[in-house]
Amino acid sequence: MARFAHVPTEIIDRILCFIPRSGLPNLCLVNQSLRQSAERFLYSTIILHWDYSDIPPIILLLRTLLQRPELFTYVHTITFLGDDFDDGTPPLPDIAEIPFEQFIPAIEKTQVPYTKLWIDRLKTGNMEALVGLLIANLSRTRRLALNHGFINGCSLVGKVIQSKVFGGGQLLAFEQLEDVRYIKEFDYSFPENNSTFTDVLSLFYLPTVTHISAWIPNPTTFSWPAGEPNLDHLTSLDIDWLCESFMAKILALTRNLKSLSWTWECYSELDDVDPWKTSTLDLDAIIAVLSHVKRTLERLQFLLEIGEASLIDDEPKMTVLGSFSNLVHFNRLTHIDVPFVTLADFGPDALPLERYLPDSVEVLSLSTGMLVHDAVKWYTNDFDRGNGDDADDYFVQMIQSLAAVYPTRLPRLRHINIVDEHCCFQNGNLATLTKGLALGFDVQITDRCGWFDQRESFEYQTPAVWEQDSLEEPS
Repeated sequence: MARFAHVPTEIIDRILCFIPRSGLPNLCLVNQSLRQSAERFLYSTIILHWDYSDIPPIILLLRTLLQRPELFTYVHTITFLGDDFDDGTPPLPDIAEIPFEQFIPAIEKTQVPYTKLWIDRLKTGNMEALVGLLIANLSRTRRLALNHGFINGCSLVGKVIQSKVFGGGQLLAFEQLEDVRYIKEFDYSFPENNSTFTDVLSLFYLPTVTHISAWIPNPTTFSWPAGEPNLDHLTSLDIDWLCESFMAKILALTRNLKSLSWTWECYSELDDVDPWKTSTLDLDAIIAVLSHVKRTLERLQFLLEIGEASLIDDEPKMTVLGSFSNLVHFNRLTHIDVPFVTLADFGPDALPLERYLPDSVEVLSLSTGMLVHDAVKWYTNDFDRGNGDDADDYFVQMIQSLAAVYPTRLPRLRHINIVDEHCCFQNGNLATLTKGLALGFDVQITDRCGWFDQRESFEYQTPAVWEQDSLEEPS
């Protein structure tokens, strides 16, 4: 073992890559040298899952990290993944297990203006107080994901993040953060929990972040909290709910954006409280917003949703203006993922799809989003769930029309993906019909299941690395 201690770090790291995470705690008990190597893998990825049956071992984790602060520097990826708890009270950690004599001084050390609030919530076993304490001590983390139950408007977590971004107290700044995911579902039970606008905007001031995925509620007015940020470093963006005028304020500053996913929502009921709710889809206005990134954008995903979970039998009747025809001029786009109806002028006599597509397109994904909704003017019962024969024929004709202009008009097209969001093709006829066609490009039928999990979390397995007491000092 003494000889093994002199093996170069690169070789040891290569060996440890093949060790299951469950075996790393045992390696830490072998000797001090091996412990130092194994701990970098043991703490590199942290996933804390919180739901009605699973309380994350965050107290045990914090106790270990605060005892040995150098371990915080090993945390490169951290995911807080949990339920939205919109139908009940979430389970909380056992107060008796919280070492207040250790955690309270750690909070006081931050010297933030909300120290008293933070300590008061810690004493009640509040999960936000524990999560905030963990995030407060991260500095070299590269990827951070928070979702649903961990995100509430005007919360401690949001306050801590803002303090780390803008400065405040003695909190460590994020030095290497590259990927941030801040995904939240709309909270109907407690509307005040949806006030996360300022929290999300603070993420855009992080100087090293290249990707942001966030749910942004529309404010009454859009105002940058500390002047316009420099977003030259931002290359990928995934935004839910933000309306056109506010989205334009962000995209106008993204000079190097290559990938954009934007979810637009149609509302059945408009109100004075949220003046940005709309049932009018202005495709020309959408294209005008996207024009800010026309010279750099390579991947575009545009999604349509019914806002605030409106019932299918009470869906909004959309007013549709303009078209996506100017998308043809976005000549850097290689991947396009849009609802089929946005390329069909929302009418039965749609223009040929190739008139919308730039020559640069390589992968085209067409989803059935809004296809079966009353909101779409050319809705017919033939496209309803469980009756997809005519839908099959329609899509086959559409695919054949693209094949007719390939490769002269679309020389780089190599893959078409039909994304079935409403079970339009349950009978499998479309897959059978397209398989026998000589197209020159691949055709695939998939669904969007699991997509939200991918946005919210970096990994899916939960490593059991703190389910035992603090590691004993090895010999």
